[in-house]
Amino acid sequence: MELYSTNENEIRIHLSEKDLAQLEITVEEMDYENSKTRHVLWELFDRAKEETGFDAVSEKLYIQVFPKSDGGCDVIVSKMGEIRRKKQVLVFAGLENFSEAVRLLEPDGSMDFYKEKKENLFYINLPEEGLLPALLEYGEKAKNKSALFWKTRCRPILPEQIRKLKNGIRGKDRTF
Repeated sequence: MELYSTNENEIRIHLSEKDLAQLEITVEEMDYENSKTRHVLWELFDRAKEETGFDAVSEKLYIQVFPKSDGGCDVIVSKMGEIRRKKQVLVFAGLENFSEAVRLLEPDGSMDFYKEKKENLFYINLPEEGLLPALLEYGEKAKNKSALFWKTRCRPILPEQIRKLKNGIRGKDRTF
């Protein structure tokens, strides 16, 4: 087994066919969904910390496994740091359209909701992977807005207000 750090955010591990046999795993079994793979990788991470100082404990990792023709493999482990996901902005004309869209969502903290102060426009910022085609029945995609736009022209809609809309509770509450 050869283990070396390419920089403070990446290590490379060369495993021979014999190394894999000692670890009781094959290249074909290397899948992070497999508990045996996770166990082997964490053994390798412990060794990497001892030998190179590479600490994988509190980081998001990107792990690549490349089979070699000799039956072994190369494993490249990169620290990802904080992953910034691209947001998609949707705009809705009127509270009714916005309410219908909110009912389709499961707000989870990755979404932001805003009302434009002077216009009857509502916005949802959500991760691209959270975009549901059904949302486009009630609104449309908008250009990404600057932080200044959100700060000066809009006000955030609080999670409690979103819960009320999602549950169809509006009654006298016209705080939008």
